[in-house]
Amino acid sequence: MVNTKMPPNDLLQRYLKEGQEPVVPDVGSIARQNIAVYAEDLIGDQNSYVRHDPHKLTTLIMKIAKNETRP
Repeated sequence: MVNTKMPPNDLLQRYLKEGQEPVVPDVGSIARQNIAVYAEDLIGDQNSYVRHDPHKLTTLIMKIAKNETRP
């Protein structure tokens, strides 16, 4: 599972000032290794920190478990 959405610019700038930066997955490289890639917006709506949204994660996990979503 990979997140497809970048955090809001104000949060991104704050993280960059602290020497942190987002990890941008190389989806093509992963797929070439015959690994299924499930790419969706997984970021939550918090204002202070960038965090995964537990509801979005749960929904994607359930779709994968039920084989309803294919990359």
